[in-house]
Amino acid sequence: MTDPAAPTTTRGGFAEPLQQSIAATVVLLLATVVGSMVISGSYVDYVQEWFRPYLIAAALAMAVLGVWTLLDTTDRQARSELAHSHGLPRVGLLLVVPSLLFALATPSSLGAGALNQASPPPPENQVEFSPLPTETTTELTLADYLDRYRSGQRTDLVGRRVRMVGFVAPARDATQGDWTLNRFRIFCCVADAQLYSVAVRGAPMPVGDVVWVQLEGVIDLPASGSLPVLVASSVTVIPEPEMPYL
Repeated sequence: MTDPAAPTTTRGGFAEPLQQSIAATVVLLLATVVGSMVISGSYVDYVQEWFRPYLIAAALAMAVLGVWTLLDTTDRQARSELAHSHGLPRVGLLLVVPSLLFALATPSSLGAGALNQASPPPPENQVEFSPLPTETTTELTLADYLDRYRSGQRTDLVGRRVRMVGFVAPARDATQGDWTLNRFRIFCCVADAQLYSVAVRGAPMPVGDVVWVQLEGVIDLPASGSLPVLVASSVTVIPEPEMPYL
């Protein structure tokens, strides 16, 4: 006959209050990871900047839920007795391990290693762009320049000096340029990233694992093909931008 005063246990051997405390601790750990990403600004390596208020709300909600659960189970956990211990619940471990890995080895933003997996933007219809000045250097994003090359009059780019920022990578097509200047655009998160690239000639590629540069140059239209080829007049190594994506 079962003693009604005996402690309740689960299949894993843990009293229910203890399992709830472990689950609450895991939720607090996840809240800490998300909160630290928001505070450090590293969340922009994975999602757009406008996700910030939603991430803050999610971190606060998880923190409140975790603390409330811990307080609610403290008394019951203190009264519960451990009947048979068989280790931590497997579901809890599945949540703890990725959280610890992310906290200890945070992945960086998309770079040269993701070029082969990224998709270029789809072609667009012809668009009429305002002409670029001929006497000064124009600062453009890679997306702006590629839009002009793909959807505007390419001859309008001839002789126009431009300045752009991106990370460097070896050229995949040896017939076009010596290396490429690249940058990703994300619309929601890194899963929908689109790659914008231009080929570069006239200057050696800076060496390093992840190198960001500010490039000034002018298009070599006869040498250009699927990518515009820029003859570089200046290549300056810079720190990675706070917002790595377009």
